[in-house]
Amino acid sequence: MSTSAAASSQQTRGVMRRLLALIRPFAWWIAAGVLLSFATIGSSVGLMAVSA
Repeated sequence: MSTSAAASSQQTRGVMRRLLALIRPFAWWIAAGVLLSFATIGSSVGLMAVSA
């Protein structure tokens, strides 16, 4: 791996770490949103299965 590729990888890792730190206080809200979206998709599939 060249030095520029290693530096780019290191920089990307640092950016990702900062972005994850920004959303950390909202982790429970994000998890709840993901679970609710799966429930919504599941109920839509269930309704389509019943109506078919």
